[in-house]
Amino acid sequence: FNAPKGIFLGVENVEKAKKMKGIVDLGFNLKSGTQVDVIDHGANRPGFVVATGENRNDAILNAESAVSELIFKME
Repeated sequence: FNAPKGIFLGVENVEKAKKMKGIVDLGFNLKSGTQVDVIDHGANRPGFVVATGENRNDAILNAESAVSELIFKME
C-alpha cells in the first residue's frame, strides 16, 4: 500500500486493521519525520498486509479494507 506524499508524522488504526477479517499480518515501516515521495520499488513502501480469503479476489478485498482503516498523519 501507499502513503500520501509529504512528511510522515504517524498513522492511526493499525491495531484495528490487524484485527479485521482475513488479515494474517500487517506491518508498518515508516518512522516519524520520513519524507514520502513516489514509490519507485517495493522497498519504498510504507508497510505490508498479508491477507486471506475464500479466493484471490476476496483476499485482495480484505487487504484493501484493512488499509482503508489506516489514517495517515502527514505534514
